[in-house]
This record gives sequence, structure tokens and C-alpha cells, in this order.
Amino acid sequence: MVTSIKGNDTSTFGGAIDANNINVTGNILQVVSSTYSVYVSNTTTTRVDTGLTATITPSSTSSKILVLVSQVIFKNPAASQGARVWLMRNSTDLVSHARVGLTDTATNGCWVGWGTSYLDSPNTTSAITYKTQIANHNATGNVFANLDNDTSQITLLEIAG
Repeated sequence: MVTSIKGNDTSTFGGAIDANNINVTGNILQVVSSTYSVYVSNTTTTRVDTGLTATITPSSTSSKILVLVSQVIFKNPAASQGARVWLMRNSTDLVSHARVGLTDTATNGCWVGWGTSYLDSPNTTSAITYKTQIANHNATGNVFANLDNDTSQITLLEIAG
């Protein structure tokens, strides 16, 4: 047990800490970050990779991975239903947002700073790849990620479980 002493007050918190092991629940064990700034377009309802990806290898099966994404999405006026955007772990969908950038105008496109966060419990010590994908929400128009080579970022934080 770890104790904190303030004057005559002794409070217990946290749990056991081994000087050779910093895997205390809640500690950040590693951070992986990646950026991508090449534009990707899609004119269909079939999803495509945006190029934004990061890989992490958890040190324990009890670790959690906090995924933070910041990405610029653009949909042209003909894509009246907006874009669909996914965050995936390997081939598993974690987050799906529909109608991103939805507008009611047929004359202007819509830039959207899309972001998401997700706390994952992958239960593995094998390498895991997180990525984003985009598609049209309906069958018309064009959606883009990183249009004008805007920089998108994905950050992975391994948190001791």
C-alpha cells in the first residue's frame, strides 16, 4: 500500500506499487502518435481508408487504449447526405458517425473538423492498428479527407488496467 503523510494524517490511496513495475492502474504506459496530410476522395458508399493510421503493441492484456482523432472532412454540394466516417481497430468498427458535414444547401461544400475519442479494451499484447475510413452517406457526390493536404492526427495512449 502507498501512503501519503500530512502531519499526523495518514491516507491510503492507489494500490500496491512495485519499484520495478510502474504498471499501476491508470498510468500512461506509452504514447503513439501519427499524422497524415495526403487527400483522399470517395464518390461511393463503399468505405475507403483515409490514410490516417497508427499501430501500438500493448504491454498487458489488461491495458486500455485511449484513441484520439482529429481529421478534416470535406463533402461537396452534391453529397447532400454528408459523409460517413469510421474509427476502426484492425477490421473492427469502434465508432461510426453518419451524415458528417450534412448541409441543406446545394451550392456550397462543407468543411468539418471531425474528431472522436474512444477508450478501447483490446485484451491483447499483439500489435493493433487503428485507422479511419470515409464514404458517402448516400450514393451521390464526393467526400474527402485531408483536402488541400490538411494534416490529420491520431494519438494512442496505453493506459495500465
